[in-house]
Amino acid sequence: MDWPPESPDLNPIELVWGNMKNYIRKKNVRTVDYLRDAIFEYWKTLTPEVCRNYICGIMQKMERVVEQEGRNIYEGK
Repeated sequence: MDWPPESPDLNPIELVWGNMKNYIRKKNVRTVDYLRDAIFEYWKTLTPEVCRNYICGIMQKMERVVEQEGRNIYEGK
């Protein structure tokens, strides 16, 4: 079965993971317990409004991909 090309930039959860990693990195986590606390602390920031913003941002990127006929929307930047 052929699978369509994938792009993490068009997947809202990938943006969440990236932002969570940045958040945790800034916390300078040193223990597993502190890591768990930081993850839960970040996860609580994911309100419906924040999630909606992630999704709306992806929709805008998808529109740009269509306009670019599938080409990289970041080229030339």
